[in-house]
Amino acid sequence: MGEVDEGKMHADIVLSQDVMEYAPLFAEIADAYFEREMYAEAGHIYETLGGDAGTSSLYVLLQAAACRRMVGDIKEAAEVYEHVITADPTHNDAKMKLAEIYEIMNEPRKALELVMQVIDSRKRRNVPRPGAVDAITAQSAGTSLFEEKVPAKGKVSTSKANKLSTTQLRELEAQKEREVVQGFHRVRELWSRMLAGEEVAEREWLVEAEKLVESFRETRNLFLTSRHRGFRGMFHVAQGNKSQKQVRKYGFTSSIGAGQGDNHKKGPN
Repeated sequence: MGEVDEGKMHADIVLSQDVMEYAPLFAEIADAYFEREMYAEAGHIYETLGGDAGTSSLYVLLQAAACRRMVGDIKEAAEVYEHVITADPTHNDAKMKLAEIYEIMNEPRKALELVMQVIDSRKRRNVPRPGAVDAITAQSAGTSLFEEKVPAKGKVSTSKANKLSTTQLRELEAQKEREVVQGFHRVRELWSRMLAGEEVAEREWLVEAEKLVESFRETRNLFLTSRHRGFRGMFHVAQGNKSQKQVRKYGFTSSIGAGQGDNHKKGPN
């Protein structure tokens, strides 16, 4: 018995229990199936959780929709995304996912409408509030040409405040990596169906391939910044000069080298 079969056997024991009592375990099992690309099994559990208000959530519904899409149930996935947007009209991620499905279903007008809603939402989010604008105007009016003000300690600039922490960057990178891997597998799955002439599969393949291309273009480390320096890998580690490499190679330290130099200058006693 393989690891997957053994894991499914243990999971089935938990899944045979009451979902209301073991909802967190149900969700963990569904996430494990999803990570292993077992979308049919994961989707069934997500839909079980989403069937009751006590165990449902936007995350569960989004995962259920993703599973539906990955197994080819495009219309059902669209219905779930529409339900999410009805529950939360400001959920831009769900709108973009639904726009992709509308594009696959050859409904470009609906897709464009959702994309425009997301763009408009992001514009409104970046517009400063009226109170903030008044404060900035008053501060500008009170400044003199020769007046110098020392910024108060403890205040963080807006640019620094908006920066992501190292942990957040790693989580974002891991999420992007999962999306790329998932998209790549989906492109491979759709390849034979696209060559067979299935129109829906062809449109979905084009959407997924375009996302992969955009992800590649947004990865700056893959592009050279100078024609004089070749590609040094995604995670380049700075290296020292030749003498430093030799020191590291033979295990010498700078202090030992300096000591030997001093003794050489002094000469033998």
